[in-house]
Amino acid sequence: MFNAEPPGGTGGFVLVELGDMNVRHAVPFCFAAFLFLAGCYLFDAMAEYEADIRSASRGLKSAATDRERALLYSKRGTGYSEKARLSNARGTMNREEYERLFSLALMDFDASIALATAAPQAYLERGTAYYYRAAYSADAADRAFVDKALADFSRAIEIDGGNGQALDMRGLTRLIQRDCAGAIVDFSLEMKVDERGGRLRLAETYCTLGGQDQEKKDYTKAISDYKKAIEMGPSRDGCDCDPYAPLVWLYMQRKDYNKSWEMLGKAKAYKKWIPPELQGELEKASGKHS
Repeated sequence: MFNAEPPGGTGGFVLVELGDMNVRHAVPFCFAAFLFLAGCYLFDAMAEYEADIRSASRGLKSAATDRERALLYSKRGTGYSEKARLSNARGTMNREEYERLFSLALMDFDASIALATAAPQAYLERGTAYYYRAAYSADAADRAFVDKALADFSRAIEIDGGNGQALDMRGLTRLIQRDCAGAIVDFSLEMKVDERGGRLRLAETYCTLGGQDQEKKDYTKAISDYKKAIEMGPSRDGCDCDPYAPLVWLYMQRKDYNKSWEMLGKAKAYKKWIPPELQGELEKASGKHS
């Protein structure tokens, strides 16, 4: 079975379980690159959101219509919520200040919605604020915001059924709730307005489902879901959920070694990492060498 622990919890390594084998390997390079780029992004984004708060506050003093005011409240609300989120991620803000900024954000989103109840944008942005608070926290109080996020994204979709961002975010929110079936519905709808984005989400979701099936030892369904992930289009990003190595192992359990070798070949073609121990076990079991 394959399990990936968060990198922070394993001293910079991911633990991969292959049947009875425990193998530690380095975190993919993309994760290290992500950390560097994230630091640059946080610095630039913080300045941008602070500027948005200032400009929206100035604009509200002279806004002449409800539509203008609604857009400015929404812009400032996003500025407050993103400033709180990014500061919290950097560890530069105490909880009291985080709660203050988050409350200001919600007040602005509420004001925007009151001025433009038939517009999806403020629902989408408030839902996004709820989502980020719920998704990246282990605190039960924070996780409770997931239901509010789902409600806001659903309202945005009621207003504009072709809003790809709202469909994408509702699908992600359903994944937090482990509602993979609901997420598949949303990402399938997303494909109609953003085919590439929807395919990537579906591939990740089916791969996640495959992992859940494998944990339950439902190997037939696991193989089916991993294959669906591949059908959505193989990603070359080493940070994504990887269906190839699990399929190599699963076909080995069935003694279908030709299928295992086929998956191994595809994995190498797409530059997917295969634990050397897994390949060694396949060579030993099949009596074949690559």
